[in-house]
Amino acid sequence: MKKHIYFLIIITAMFSCCKNKDYNYLDLVKEKEIILPFDETGAYYPDYAKYVVIDNVETIIVCFENIKLAFYDLNKKEKYHEIKLNYNTLYDYKYINKDSIFLFYVNQFRLDCYKDSGLLVLIDFDGNEKRKYSFNLDDEWRNANENMFSKTAFQPHLLANNIEIFNNNIFFFLKRWEPYNIGTDSFFMYKSPIIARYDINTQKLKPSKKLWYPNIEKGIYFPSDFNIMNYCIAADGNPLIRLYYSSNLYKWDYKKDSIIEYSLKSRVIDSILPIEYPTSYSDNNIDAMYLSLTYDKYREMYYSILLLSPDKYGIGAWLFIVADKNLNYISETFAPEMSNFSPIITEKYIINVTPNDDKSFKVCFFKPVLTNIKYDEHLQSIKDSLQNRKKKYEDRLCSIEGNYNNTKARDIKNYFDKIIKIKENNFTVLSLFADEGCPPCREELLAFIGYNNNVLRKTPFYLIISGNDENEIKKTVTYYNLLNLTDRLYIDIKGDLKLFNKFGIKNPRLTIVEQGNIISDTIYYPYNIKETLIPNMLKSLNLEIKE
Repeated sequence: MKKHIYFLIIITAMFSCCKNKDYNYLDLVKEKEIILPFDETGAYYPDYAKYVVIDNVETIIVCFENIKLAFYDLNKKEKYHEIKLNYNTLYDYKYINKDSIFLFYVNQFRLDCYKDSGLLVLIDFDGNEKRKYSFNLDDEWRNANENMFSKTAFQPHLLANNIEIFNNNIFFFLKRWEPYNIGTDSFFMYKSPIIARYDINTQKLKPSKKLWYPNIEKGIYFPSDFNIMNYCIAADGNPLIRLYYSSNLYKWDYKKDSIIEYSLKSRVIDSILPIEYPTSYSDNNIDAMYLSLTYDKYREMYYSILLLSPDKYGIGAWLFIVADKNLNYISETFAPEMSNFSPIITEKYIINVTPNDDKSFKVCFFKPVLTNIKYDEHLQSIKDSLQNRKKKYEDRLCSIEGNYNNTKARDIKNYFDKIIKIKENNFTVLSLFADEGCPPCREELLAFIGYNNNVLRKTPFYLIISGNDENEIKKTVTYYNLLNLTDRLYIDIKGDLKLFNKFGIKNPRLTIVEQGNIISDTIYYPYNIKETLIPNMLKSLNLEIKE
């Protein structure tokens, strides 16, 4: 019998004996919004946005295409400075002053050794590189675990966190290079450390021996590729850790290497259930996940964001959970505009930076306001709103498959027959997501198809590109010379492909149909695109690669 974990609702004392009475509820009221233009680079990463004051100038820093940091004057609404980056794998940065800006790079595709997997660099406002920091394990720890490290090769990682520096310490998660799926036998083979303290002065990593994936047993499967853990520096200076599948929080007293457990749970979502099959990808397999954890030193509060699956609830289904300085639950609100994993906290505002359109981004300033409401009614209104969102998903699936409740496995053949309306009995379909999954995989395949489109368009080959921005997809189609595919190219802007997505994975998917039946349906990882996907695709079309 399959095992499941249920994370129960824990009602704190301040709510346990009351029913639908008036409560002080922390609401986020948008006070203003500033629109800023992209520079000539174009796209950027909102999660990398920072608010700082430089020479009395209120500034928003954003990262453009991992090429540079751009500094915007919020009052003048224009860019006034930029720093070009020497590497293209920036993961986060910390502005301290004009003489000290820390940059953390991560090289996600290096398979050599953990010590070369991350790079911490100190630069100044002019971009001059002042120092590079190396990552070395504490000698005592490494000597005792040499075999484990030789087989797993860790890299320091931050996930969706900001670089937090406290008493010359930075806390990093340790990510395994070796692919692993939570809950499998191989996952338990090496109980490798998951968090470490990095001493800037000694340049040594010292992992925790005490914390390791709580509430996970063999057969309890969760996706393992995305934001497994997030943390903030708690009021006492210790890291407070949140794992995305759990309602519990874990404070690591790094001086004693001891763990203190707390609970901070949404009262809208009852539980986060494991998935049926082991997989590395992706977060959208599950209904919801706890993301960032932030401590607001100005108000002495903690904020945690819970994301509901965009595949089932649509874009912008975020819950903003609030706790007091002792981690007692205060309230939560539905916050579709709070779409940043780590909101920016200032003395006056909570700031969120998000895309606006294809030419600009917006900086939203929210003021936390205590409001007296009937809290049970408030929670029910959130649940009703989410249920309406989910019903749209179910209704769309029903319109294609006929019965949502009886559809356990989403048969993509229905998608081919009823949405794309493919008439052949023998055909091959390559499905790609325009803005999710593995970008290098997608780019490699689009380049290959564009180069060979004159041959492929004469075969029963179909290309599906699914995404939210039709204009961007059309630009991509033009850029990669795919227009000649004509009726063999299908652009899915309604998101129907997600309804039939296999295990939630957004990597390239190759489906081969013969005599009206699916004989192969595979999602590919980055390392087997060229070696496996392309040869299998060509073989199914009776084509071969000529050297």
